[in-house]
Amino acid sequence: MRTRLFIVLIALMAVGSYCKGQDPEPKECANGKYGYTDNAGRGVISCKYDNAGSFNEGLALVSLNGKYGYTDRTGKEIIPFKYDYAWNFVEELAVVELNDKRGYIDRAGKAVTPLKYDKAEDFDEGLAAVELNGKYGYIDRTGKEIIPLEYDKTGGFYEGQAMVELNGKCGYTDRTGKAVISLKYDEAYSFYEGLATVELNGKWGYLDRTGKVVIPLKYDEAYLYGKEIYIDKQGHEYATEEEALKAVTSQWK
Repeated sequence: MRTRLFIVLIALMAVGSYCKGQDPEPKECANGKYGYTDNAGRGVISCKYDNAGSFNEGLALVSLNGKYGYTDRTGKEIIPFKYDYAWNFVEELAVVELNDKRGYIDRAGKAVTPLKYDKAEDFDEGLAAVELNGKYGYIDRTGKEIIPLEYDKTGGFYEGQAMVELNGKCGYTDRTGKAVISLKYDEAYSFYEGLATVELNGKWGYLDRTGKVVIPLKYDEAYLYGKEIYIDKQGHEYATEEEALKAVTSQWK
């Protein structure tokens, strides 16, 4: 019989007053092109793009005639259509691709790194994984290579650590490149709420951030699940954001 272990981690989210953003939403138009509408459904950016994404950090990724660029909320094209592909801004930087090479630009369109990488990931906690000639490492938001490109596989940074793999073994590094947990596991996943799922010789268990095995590696399968509970200032718990907001707004009447 296969043994499965499920761990549910509870995340508490305080509920208070807030204002939702008023970003325009992309919409396909009758002419087959894409534009943007406001919350009332009124067109605010004309239907001229071949494709259009949602706004992220104040800019939206749009394409025209096979090239990608970025527009602001007024429809002004902030970054021209010159990339073969591009991604949303994360931590104020975006991955862009030209001639099969990738790099990063800032919100003004200025290149932060040369377009030299074969792969480039979004930033997590100020660092991003990049790959060149089959090896992975990490750069900071200035483009400086903080952790050398020497790994076969990497994950994003979560809770100050990232999963790295070399020669078929997995471990964890901190933001300076120091090995926090040695490369000895056959498979490993990112930390979540202080725990990481790891596998060795076909058995799964959990580590804490120091590398200590807190749940033995004896299970055939193991999972981490996150669950959100919303609470107000009085400590009342709500299962969904909708329930929480309904209760809070009723107190304002």
